[in-house]
Amino acid sequence: MKIILLKKQADELVSYVHGKLNESPCDHSLIHTEKWAELNSFDHDELIDILEANGSFCDCEVVLNLPEDTDISLSIEREVSDKDNLWKIPINFIQPSGNKKFSNILISNHSSENKCYAKEGELLVPAPSGAKPKKRIRKSVHFFVGLETGLPNEYGIVQSREPITAYEFAKLVRDSGLNGLQKFREREASFFLSRLDKLKPGNGVGTHFAEITGLTSKREEIKVHKIIFRK
Repeated sequence: MKIILLKKQADELVSYVHGKLNESPCDHSLIHTEKWAELNSFDHDELIDILEANGSFCDCEVVLNLPEDTDISLSIEREVSDKDNLWKIPINFIQPSGNKKFSNILISNHSSENKCYAKEGELLVPAPSGAKPKKRIRKSVHFFVGLETGLPNEYGIVQSREPITAYEFAKLVRDSGLNGLQKFREREASFFLSRLDKLKPGNGVGTHFAEITGLTSKREEIKVHKIIFRK
């Protein structure tokens, strides 16, 4: 995998950070760099990787140490361990471009009798593997969690909304402040939103972990799938 910070992006980053440091001294963090990444939809973790490879561990080092007048690239082999892959994203999932926007989200259709406890219309995301629901959920299924209440839903309803990037959606999830969702990153958002975008508004959606058997090992992968409501 290759991460590329284009010359134009690097110049804009340095200029932005330099301007902020003229207002107040560096506090030995990357606070202004991270804000630039947010404003420009540049993956936070990938930016940190490329900065650290170029000796930039705080804002003032970004200004002083980044190469000038050139694209900056970093080739990495990133093996996601099972411990880090909390949502069990398939290892062969190809993440779309960071500029891609998605039009569908998943919301709650509150129904306690159907094990959907989040409030009506609440935004839902899959709970990570091993998460314990705050209300009773059938053991045969996994569940979604509401971003406001933190309550579980066995299913959700697809809703169309103003397009959003995976980076923006991942930040929205983390900003909920809910325990267990702070490691929901752009990759998890890309996978989830890309599955929703294949469905129609009004479709019901469930989720579960499927056991995948390879030649020498077994692993789990998350599935986000359409469900059919019984009449």
